[in-house]
Amino acid sequence: MLKFTKGDSIELEITANTDITGWKIRCEFFDKCNNNIKLATTNSGGSDDQIEVTDASTGVFLIKVAKNLTTCFDDNSFIEIEREDTNESILTIYKASVEFENEQITWTDPSA
Repeated sequence: MLKFTKGDSIELEITANTDITGWKIRCEFFDKCNNNIKLATTNSGGSDDQIEVTDASTGVFLIKVAKNLTTCFDDNSFIEIEREDTNESILTIYKASVEFENEQITWTDPSA
């Protein structure tokens, strides 16, 4: 199970342990309340701000979720990642439960 704090920026490094050159990678965070975040590599309609391939030859890529996107997510959520290789074969390569904990710090000025 993965654990994150609601509202925080997320950077999740994944290693596929194979050459992922040319792969289209898609990721979705979702919960039972119909909240979802869809992310993709540039070649799959997304951008490096969503999924950045950091080392294609060893299969390393970074899933990025901008701050505040998970604020309304259910505490018990999910993640799924799939890849589409250069032969257009699609395969789910990662699935996990995600626990989102409530954030404590919601202020920016400690004197306020």
